[in-house]
Amino acid sequence: MVANLFLGRELVHRRGPRALLRMLDRGRMERETIDALENVHISIPDVRRECGLLSGGQRQAVAIARAQQWCDRALLLDEPTAALGVEQQQEVLALIDRVRSTGIGVVLVSHQLPHVMQVADRIVVLRRGEVTADLPRSETSIERLVALITGLEERATTTSREFA
Repeated sequence: MVANLFLGRELVHRRGPRALLRMLDRGRMERETIDALENVHISIPDVRRECGLLSGGQRQAVAIARAQQWCDRALLLDEPTAALGVEQQQEVLALIDRVRSTGIGVVLVSHQLPHVMQVADRIVVLRRGEVTADLPRSETSIERLVALITGLEERATTTSREFA
């Protein structure tokens, strides 16, 4: 899992005469992996375990932790709960809330409207490539979102934007 978290950004230290030899700094990568997982309250007992041996929810959590580790302001998640069981979906949604609480903006792309309603502050609906709604979550419902998505309600936008 350490290799997965540092994919393409491995930490190295120089060894040998004139420091020509570059070696992976596995100890530091393991420590930073543990810190990154703890930062978003993910509990994976062995960070040396291959990601392929983790559950779907754990793999998704590792992907989110990796993205959070390398971004400062915003995280784009495209269908992060797809192909997961109900319990694993809830773990990922809770993780999204924790990442958001660190001050990182999260853009969630999802067709799972209950998930959107659970974690969103604002909801933007696209229909045929155009924005048909831009609303605070408090001003909408799943039924209204379905109407906007299907075209039963034409447009819904608010005039005040509350972006941080």
